[in-house]
Amino acid sequence: MHSINDLKAAIENLDAEGQRRLCEWLEKEERQKNDFRDCFVIMPFSKTRDYRDEKYWDHFFLNFLKPALAECRYRARRSEATEDNFVRTIMDDLACTDVVLAVLTDDKPNVWYELGVRHSQRRGTIMIRQEGQELPSDLKNQSTAFYPESLDVATFGPKLRKHLKSASREAKDSPVASFLSAGLVYCINLAIAAKREALEKITMALKQRRSTESILADLKKLDATWAEKRQLTIVDVKLEKVILHRNFPNPNDPTTGWIDVISGNQSLYPAMKIDGAGLRLASIERIHGRVTAVAYESHPETGWLVVAEAHVQRGQL
Repeated sequence: MHSINDLKAAIENLDAEGQRRLCEWLEKEERQKNDFRDCFVIMPFSKTRDYRDEKYWDHFFLNFLKPALAECRYRARRSEATEDNFVRTIMDDLACTDVVLAVLTDDKPNVWYELGVRHSQRRGTIMIRQEGQELPSDLKNQSTAFYPESLDVATFGPKLRKHLKSASREAKDSPVASFLSAGLVYCINLAIAAKREALEKITMALKQRRSTESILADLKKLDATWAEKRQLTIVDVKLEKVILHRNFPNPNDPTTGWIDVISGNQSLYPAMKIDGAGLRLASIERIHGRVTAVAYESHPETGWLVVAEAHVQRGQL
């Protein structure tokens, strides 16, 4: 068995033709992966009942939920313990993933907490529960998919497909959704999705050993396709320089951008740089009559701060 270092050395020793073929293969793998949409799953991990322990929930995810979602062309993911901030990672997934599925069986407290966080942020959430278990009174009128105790994928599949279709349309899927402005929610979702798309493009390009100039050229093309709805900015934090933007006041000084009228005409950039990742709502100077959602995240390998903006007219709030 070869080590990671052996594989890295082999890749570095490839000739030009070998590098080209490797890039083609990576692009093909990425296209196949992108044929599936992401679905982040919040669910129990540890024992909930005598016969439902950690092994049961692993089996539930790997052999029931994952295949059921795959049949609907969704790729199931759940949180994994990492050396990084575990809760921060979960919060990011809850905010950024287009579709979230919550397993409410056995009323695990962490699932209810994460479901509440998701409902307060955006739409696109599916709730599932084992047949025979009643829902709390405040959710009885909300659409929930009940699965059989036998964990039969064929039986559950049609129900799941129906709920996924509704979630993809961002229908009102919780009591909270009725109070969330459709225009503002749409604006936030656009910014979050744009940020993630740009980050994925950067990560893929680095795997292909593309040059900085080539990566920025691709990001510029991506930004151009968004027209007026969204906008992408890349800041090289180490150089304190804006290296990609349509019309930045002073590219050599990032603090001249993202001037928020609401916060006393202060730039959002210093706080974004310190945070490293997040989402802010602002009324940007020179963009009159609109609220701007600003989604941002640092890319560790490049040292870039990736910032995606989306706007909504105040009349649509």
